[in-house]
Amino acid sequence: MKPFQFTFLLSALMTLHKAGAEQVFFVGNSVTDTINYDGLKALAVSRGLVHEWGRHVIPGAPLEWIWQHPNDGFVQAPYQYYGNALPNYKWDTLSLQPFDRLLPSDTSFAQNFINAAAVSAANGPMRVMIYGRWPRTSTGEYDQQWKKPYTGGFDGTNETEDYFAKLTEAVRAANPGRAVVMAPVGHVMYQLNQQIKAGAMPGYATIYDLYSDGIHLKPEGSYLVALTYFTTLYRQTPVGLPVPAAYGSIPPAVVSLMQETVWNTVRSVPLSGVVGGSV
Repeated sequence: MKPFQFTFLLSALMTLHKAGAEQVFFVGNSVTDTINYDGLKALAVSRGLVHEWGRHVIPGAPLEWIWQHPNDGFVQAPYQYYGNALPNYKWDTLSLQPFDRLLPSDTSFAQNFINAAAVSAANGPMRVMIYGRWPRTSTGEYDQQWKKPYTGGFDGTNETEDYFAKLTEAVRAANPGRAVVMAPVGHVMYQLNQQIKAGAMPGYATIYDLYSDGIHLKPEGSYLVALTYFTTLYRQTPVGLPVPAAYGSIPPAVVSLMQETVWNTVRSVPLSGVVGGSV
């Protein structure tokens, strides 16, 4: 395929995902559950969008483990486990959450899930979305950890900006002609952390104040994740979105800061596929 043909095809595929409807299948663990699927759907519905979702989630599991345990974990009716959901239903977006593995494993098992969905002709234009999540508190100060280069070892650098970029690029290279993007949650948290440290979010001293433990997030952190997914999925500004009940009560000033940070950050990360976006 000539370069201009590939560029045209990728542009056409991304255009398909500007439409106001998404059927999203999530593969991951409790970090993926952090999105709060019904909360994300409520955000979409508030804009008059259609949003349906399925999931295959195993607590604490990496992609490798989930693939190797096709009948374990939590699912959503009527889709059930990935072995039934991916080949037998139409999906606009497949969200994959890397966790506790290195680049060869995550790339390989991400491909397995993509191939399982590609069995269905209906999933031809399906977009793949890598969940660019956040580092654990045990790895050290957020900014320093986030900016470490990936070393190829189990030293925490598989939870960094560099790692999620390398994984997204590797999956993209393995799937020419398919839209492969990243939901840049870790990037959003890094940018919000700069504002927190500058005193723009009273009551918070660091982004780790959004964590409920070493890796999971409080309701307001979950809302930040959902805003990032909404923006990446629908390529729309999250500014002005409501706070669904699923995310509890969040002060309006915090909501505004989160929404603006998400919008500015997602558009600044080329791998998100939301360069420009719509207001």
